[in-house]
Amino acid sequence: MTTKQFLFATTAIALLAAPVFAQAETVNTRIGTLELQAGYPSKETAEKLFDEMDFQRATQADPH
Repeated sequence: MTTKQFLFATTAIALLAAPVFAQAETVNTRIGTLELQAGYPSKETAEKLFDEMDFQRATQADPH
């Protein structure tokens, strides 16, 4: 197998396997539905989580 054939074969396998890894998973929480793509939060989910962490910190901050 030549290098060119090897690269073609590995690229083809990666493209065929990509949809399997790209499946989204949703998790229902008290702050809403969170979407994970391949185990990582989507951009919208990450923003929602950071907003929630900001809110939690603001409500727990000591005003003195």
